[in-house]
Amino acid sequence: MDEIINNQILNKDDESYAVYSVASQKAAIDEQSFSAFKQNPHYTYELEHTSPPLGEHYITLLKEEHEEDIKKINWDDIRLNDKYGGTNKYQFHRLEPFCGKNFGFSPTTIGYLYLALRMVTFLKEKGAKEIDVFEIGCGYEGQCLLFNLVANFHKVSINSYNLVDLKYPTLLQKKYLSLIMPESKKFRFLPCDDYNIWKSEVGNVDYVISNYALSEMSAEWGERYIKAIIKKAKHGFFQFNNNDDDRFKGNLRLSTLLENLSSPYMTIADPGAPPWTPHGYCKLIEF
Repeated sequence: MDEIINNQILNKDDESYAVYSVASQKAAIDEQSFSAFKQNPHYTYELEHTSPPLGEHYITLLKEEHEEDIKKINWDDIRLNDKYGGTNKYQFHRLEPFCGKNFGFSPTTIGYLYLALRMVTFLKEKGAKEIDVFEIGCGYEGQCLLFNLVANFHKVSINSYNLVDLKYPTLLQKKYLSLIMPESKKFRFLPCDDYNIWKSEVGNVDYVISNYALSEMSAEWGERYIKAIIKKAKHGFFQFNNNDDDRFKGNLRLSTLLENLSSPYMTIADPGAPPWTPHGYCKLIEF
């Protein structure tokens, strides 16, 4: 455990990422662990914990903002994100007019779908046709999967999708995506352990995503990613834990991030954290 705490933690005052890294490593190398990692409490306190009420909230947003898309999209593709890892599904009856009788989904998957539609729609409005994407803090890569599916649906070509994360979560991401998109050559995995190797290789950055990651890592790592990736980005999307907790210094990180954006941005309340949730103070930054 000491080695993992030393090498796999991005905030020196919070050991939770060490536990999460152990769970990720086990899921990546052990089939039994992989088969149920989405139910492992050592993993789900970080990811795959979207509640059914929040899933219903995302459905409301989908119907309000993307109804034509969810009428036409291939829902069997969306179901791929619930195929592995022992997904806990919830019966979302309001989806029946769009996806048919099989309306059981992980609430997290519904959230990823909404965010992917929002992001890709934004990029289309900006005239994007071919893009290089960077995601900082990637989980098991459900968001990556949904982003790729929605981009394909909207005929936005992804030249490369670069995944920036801790070493052991990166191993899990490789395994997960190899099962769901085995033929894809677009994925590039950039573990923080190899930062000094890949930082100088970052070229074109059309779009950068970081959802609930930048506000939870140390200032040192946040500054590294801002310098190597975010300052080069044409557009981006950040869900941000904008709190006053001394561990995360969310407000400080938010201010630092905004100072380094080269494009006009908007900061609004996070649609994934409505006021009635425990984290209703979160922010969304889009540029």
